[in-house]
Amino acid sequence: MPAPPDTATTDPTHRRLVLLVEDEIELLAEISAFLRRRGHDVRTASNFDEALEQLKDCAHRLDLLLTDVRLPGGSGLDLLRSAGAGGPNALRRVAMTGHLDQEGIDQAQASGAEHVLLKPFSLSELNRAIQAGAPRRDIAGKDP
Repeated sequence: MPAPPDTATTDPTHRRLVLLVEDEIELLAEISAFLRRRGHDVRTASNFDEALEQLKDCAHRLDLLLTDVRLPGGSGLDLLRSAGAGGPNALRRVAMTGHLDQEGIDQAQASGAEHVLLKPFSLSELNRAIQAGAPRRDIAGKDP
């Protein structure tokens, strides 16, 4: 995945806490490194149970859940639903998968995913998905 052209500069006011859930270790490492280069704080999980624990630990501070749909021990769709819905400060949710048809994409969106990234996707596509509609926060994590 080539890096987007704007990765050289990072605006600290756009720092987010991201929970990245992916069972393919190489992809987990690549996406995690990309997000960190963009200035985000990243928590990772490689299976459903780890992801649920991370959600419990940091749900009140979490800005974005980025999850694979198929995971060992459970479904990313269940994680999307577990992350809940809410008002204007709701946790943003993005699904990633290489296995969905249109019905599956509809299910991911019904489960709360704002975007569904179909693998393989570029880091530019990932960047667009996490930036689209993202609330701006200051360094302390407060809305402006």
